[in-house]
Amino acid sequence: MSGTRVTVTLALSDIGEPVRVTVPRAADTVPVTEGGGVPNG
Repeated sequence: MSGTRVTVTLALSDIGEPVRVTVPRAADTVPVTEGGGVPNG
């Protein structure tokens, strides 16, 4: 991934409302250290 740039855009709505989160299986995740670090912005 060296030299690759990624742009992430988030649209937030219903701020302050309860949420439901489903935690992915460990096999479906990638540690941040393998993705090039924590995104800045």
